[in-house]
Amino acid sequence: MPSVPRILLHGLVIAYVTVNTSGFMHTMFRKSLPIPWIFTYHSYGMMAPYQGYSRHNGNMVAEGKTVNGQVVRIDIEQYMPFKHGEASIRYRMSTFRDKPGAYKKVGEQLLKLEYAKGHAYEQIEVIWESWPKSTKGYNADRTPEKTERKVMATVYARDYVGS
Repeated sequence: MPSVPRILLHGLVIAYVTVNTSGFMHTMFRKSLPIPWIFTYHSYGMMAPYQGYSRHNGNMVAEGKTVNGQVVRIDIEQYMPFKHGEASIRYRMSTFRDKPGAYKKVGEQLLKLEYAKGHAYEQIEVIWESWPKSTKGYNADRTPEKTERKVMATVYARDYVGS
């Protein structure tokens, strides 16, 4: 007859394997075993960083258009004082379900902050830039020829300034 400590140890091993399997299934397939999420969460958190690998680097930039039509790159890092890794996550708006709405709110805030500094832009575009990863460094291949740009939001001064 098996001893009580041996039965408890086997139960613990089975529970550990089940929880990790559930975390792995959620990471890879977005399906979980029918066990409470609180048990799966830690295991999923350990595996989650590997599900978003990409062969491209990306970053959010903002450009303001002046009244005379000149396009000016806005230094958004002054408004987001985070280290590179945290800033990257925040720029991707990973925690927002309504990403277009989140990028638009960023544009609205930039427009107001820049206006308060005396920069009267007609419009601000929030743009996502992506470029190939390189072994030479994060920005090594961030050249105009290799960088793709996608406008995430456009806000107009006539709609937001002063509100």
